Amino acid sequence: MDVREHVDISLIGGNVSTKLKQAFFDAFFARIKNAKAKRYKGFEPEIASRTVWMEMSMRKKAEEPEKLEARTVFEISVGEDMVNLNGALHGGCSALLID
Repeated sequence: MDVREHVDISLIGGNVSTKLKQAFFDAFFARIKNAKAKRYKGFEPEIASRTVWMEMSMRKKAEEPEKLEARTVFEISVGEDMVNLNGALHGGCSALLID
């Protein structure tokens, strides 16, 4: 499993503070490390560790300006371990990426 233990926060765009971005990644990688330590057999840690984070932003929600909404953008190359028998992105994998 290729688990990166560090993300260069300065390369991630968006208006979220560096402190909040770092807190997210601390929790994100702790979850991956925990799965690895428990010898988890699913694909979640492997797929999650391959994401390349591009943007983390927050803004006022257009329909309800008193509320905030978040935007998170990441990239990942779809590999053979992410597709179903028809060659399309597996539903479980798409749910993981959205979750």
